[in-house]
Amino acid sequence: MRTKYLCASLAALFAVGALLGGDAAAQDRTSGQNRETRASQGDYAAYKLLRRAQDLLDAGEQDRGIKMLETVIEQHAKSPIRFQAYLALGKYLLEQRDYAGAVAALRNIEQVAGGGKREMSESQKEMYLEGLYLTGTAHFNLHQYGAAFSALRKITSNYPETVWANKAYYYIGMSHFAQSNWDKAIKALSQVGTIIDANSPTLAYAEAGHRLHIRITDGDLPVLKRLGREVVVTATTTSGDKETIVAGPMSSRSDVFVGSILTKPGAATPDDGTLQVIGGDSITVQYLDDNTKEGEKDVPRERVVDVVSTGGVTFTLGTYQSLAPAAYVGQPLFLKLWDLDLDKSEQKDTAEIRIATLYEPPEEEDELEADEPSETVDVTSILDEEEEEDGPILLVRDEVVLNLSERGELPLRSGAFLGSLPVKAAIDGQEADKTDQVLEAAVGDQIVATYIDELHVMGRSPVEVTATLTVAGEIDSAPRAAQNVVPDPLVKAKKQLVEAEAFLELAKIFKDMGLTDGAKSKAADGISRVEDIIRARAEIPRAIKEEAFRLKWELHLAEDEFSLAMQTCGTFNRLYPESPLVDRALMGMAAVLDERKDTEGAIKVWRQVTSLPNSHAAAEAQFNIAEATKRMSRTKDGAVREYMTCAQRYPSSPYAGKSLGEVVNYHIRSGAYDVAEDMLQQIFIDYQDEDFLDEMLRKWIVLAYETGDYNKAMAKYTQLISEYPGSDAAQMVEKKGYRKLIEAKLAKNNEDKNTDKEAE
Repeated sequence: MRTKYLCASLAALFAVGALLGGDAAAQDRTSGQNRETRASQGDYAAYKLLRRAQDLLDAGEQDRGIKMLETVIEQHAKSPIRFQAYLALGKYLLEQRDYAGAVAALRNIEQVAGGGKREMSESQKEMYLEGLYLTGTAHFNLHQYGAAFSALRKITSNYPETVWANKAYYYIGMSHFAQSNWDKAIKALSQVGTIIDANSPTLAYAEAGHRLHIRITDGDLPVLKRLGREVVVTATTTSGDKETIVAGPMSSRSDVFVGSILTKPGAATPDDGTLQVIGGDSITVQYLDDNTKEGEKDVPRERVVDVVSTGGVTFTLGTYQSLAPAAYVGQPLFLKLWDLDLDKSEQKDTAEIRIATLYEPPEEEDELEADEPSETVDVTSILDEEEEEDGPILLVRDEVVLNLSERGELPLRSGAFLGSLPVKAAIDGQEADKTDQVLEAAVGDQIVATYIDELHVMGRSPVEVTATLTVAGEIDSAPRAAQNVVPDPLVKAKKQLVEAEAFLELAKIFKDMGLTDGAKSKAADGISRVEDIIRARAEIPRAIKEEAFRLKWELHLAEDEFSLAMQTCGTFNRLYPESPLVDRALMGMAAVLDERKDTEGAIKVWRQVTSLPNSHAAAEAQFNIAEATKRMSRTKDGAVREYMTCAQRYPSSPYAGKSLGEVVNYHIRSGAYDVAEDMLQQIFIDYQDEDFLDEMLRKWIVLAYETGDYNKAMAKYTQLISEYPGSDAAQMVEKKGYRKLIEAKLAKNNEDKNTDKEAE
């Protein structure tokens, strides 16, 4: 669920905001995406599948939902809808804690940006940023902090004024915390909550019941803090409540102070530490600017935000507390509506909600001939019939307009409206009475409660809020005998994949122990499993067959059958040229060639990887080319070019830092100190979070010492010891006694300066 910050801007850069769940925002973004992605009939077919997949996932049918998402991705590989499918798949895998699978799905969303060469719409940008953020969180959970930095820094660097930057800074800080980089962790975490989306439509509203956050930016604030004066703002509601909020400084941005206060529905109680609000309230927040640019003192800076309530409706049990799992014929139905906007007085206000039972009519044979197809297809008309296209037609069996009322002792300011109505069995062939206050339903019907929210956090445009409940029959607890037999080739294929994976691990263990015969035996068992999948004529998903090929070439490698592994890779590349596993296949072929000392052949294969349009192993392949070139060449010029290519083409990869380190070493050894100096400066600008910066500082110490800049050498030495005290680079400079060497040089320089002064 997306988090929003409500804020208001003042002349002194004063901001007010509230953290809240953006259900309405999500609905609005979804509708915007829908309008953009239904551009053609082909896209509409993909969109229908995506909607159906999401419905299945929401209903708890994960296997069917995931299979449908994979269908969207495979069968609509050129439709923009596939990116929404990747996002939905990535979210599901994150919920299941399959972080590696989530990364594999989410990284495809980066294609939306077109490598930075394509201008994205707002909905595309939103999807792109969410994909980057989720990718970063997945890497964080995998403890792959370098990869997490790479994804999250794209947000904070390129889209710093979005709410996703707030979220990204949190995981950047936690990644540094996990690596014991305390200073960097504090610096990143202090940025959380300081970003306000200037384009957010929620800036004019505060959500009732949520915490109200304020942000003040004023250059005088650090001085006031040092003088011991509190920075305070006042929040006053039109209903009469008034509270004082004390703001505190952000550690890394001392001119930014933040504060917050809890809001809740109720009658005004000034100075109790909570801001009571009622329906239709407004909040005026005031800050006294102690000293303006014009020299004026205590100039009030104000901002007014309207209090709104985003409505919600649920079916509950008779206590109005727990959610109802289902509706039962003959039992009353209980509903709860929350919307403080409807709370107009201290009396028991009322609200209306429409409740209907929907049923699927029995299928009838159509004896009429089909109409002649039209020459053109009007996609808009198809979209207007979305309910019919997306699933079975549902007809209204009965409907009731139910009056809900607030309950409790007066004065009443809860904003919660409760009500119930009886449910009775529908009679076949008899039309329901839609004028009474009894809802007729049959087992299997859907009961839908609909409420129109006129005012919410996204503005004053009406939004339909619904809740759905299935009508269930009596619970039958009698014991039954059942036998589950699934003669399904798909189930068999999945079982064989698991077994083949186990045999591969066993083969690797035997190989590491030097037991060649055992490794070959286990590999053969695994190969027999995957060959059954590859040769199967039944309809098996492409992803499973691709995985079978991957296991086969790895099993051949485990049994030292290099030629068979290469044949398997070649066959796979011909059959599935667009598969993301092509990377792994080609990298496997190159590894075989490199192991057999055919370095030139390995380089050719690695170059094929770098030429793939959506390769995920291109950076590794380019780095391997540089390393192989370095081993082969007597001169290092060719290797340096390959290292620079790796750093320039793949700046966000973990191989960029290694490549730059090799280039820096080359320039230091060749005496091009000014070039090495420029490169090191740029590295610390472009790679703020990478784990190779300690090694770069060590190189910088050596460079500064060699060039006679001993003050800089000491500064870099101090930075290395303070920021990376336990690193290998820090231990190396300590072991070689660089501190004493630098101090000796500095002392000699001071002596020489004193001697020169005396001579003068």
